[in-house]
Amino acid sequence: GSGADHRTTYMFSYLDASEHRPSLEEMFEDYWRIMPAYQNVELEHLKVQRVLFGFFPTYRDSPLQPQWNRILQVGDASGIQSPLSFGGFGALIRHLPRLQSAIDDALTSDLLERDDLALINAYQ
Repeated sequence: GSGADHRTTYMFSYLDASEHRPSLEEMFEDYWRIMPAYQNVELEHLKVQRVLFGFFPTYRDSPLQPQWNRILQVGDASGIQSPLSFGGFGALIRHLPRLQSAIDDALTSDLLERDDLALINAYQ
């Protein structure tokens, strides 16, 4: 369970994949080094239950333009938002009625070419 003495922390970083950037390992080591200062706790006082670490490649030119006919990219797969912020999924849910109508219109009218589908966007 989760209680007053339990905590969850996250490390987020937005950067490009330049070879001059720190490695993922260096970033994770920095995270543990500076965590006591911003969490106001000594590492020795923590009982770590699990550690998850990963990265999400994202795209500079977002949203991603459809590459194929009859395939609509939605949510995080569309590259509209960083997957770290869950903005792609959130945008999909917030605009679901409008998107459902646009998708229905595209299917009904057989407007399924990639240029047609590129007009359906969660942020319109």
